[in-house]
Amino acid sequence: GRKILLSFGGVLIAVSTGILGLYFYLIDHVCQHHSSVSYCTHDHFGYLAVACLAIFIIGFSIGWGPIPWVMMGELAPLQIRGILAGITTAVNWSLATVITSTFSKYEEAVHPYGAWWSFCFISSLSVLFVIVFLPETKGKDLEEIEADFKRKYGLKTTTKVAVDQESVN
Repeated sequence: GRKILLSFGGVLIAVSTGILGLYFYLIDHVCQHHSSVSYCTHDHFGYLAVACLAIFIIGFSIGWGPIPWVMMGELAPLQIRGILAGITTAVNWSLATVITSTFSKYEEAVHPYGAWWSFCFISSLSVLFVIVFLPETKGKDLEEIEADFKRKYGLKTTTKVAVDQESVN
């Protein structure tokens, strides 16, 4: 289901960013303080960075890349789905711009390993959010999803689907 894909993708993202933080920690602490220069080069730990990139891409591609866009259409009430899609897209790209433009300053403030470990922490929180709060929508029609929200959260929605009488006859 969608929850499994989001959870598994989030775990892969958390693992990859956590290991990438370890990579930068090793470069900063082990290599800086090790007496043998030949032992400590970026080449010595370089495989970690490449492996993390591959793991991150896989995790994002199966989970957090496509699934939120699918679920947005399934979870949003019909009467606001269009406007919500526009708002969600604008917020998504705005936050991506903020993260991209401020990352180097953040990295300077908390060290590269601190930046990647904070992404690991946030990704771990996203997995917990998916497990605890997000409903499974696979195999359910929109009315079933809405009924689940009403039952679980007591939400009062007014989604009504107009049916053309001539098309029914």
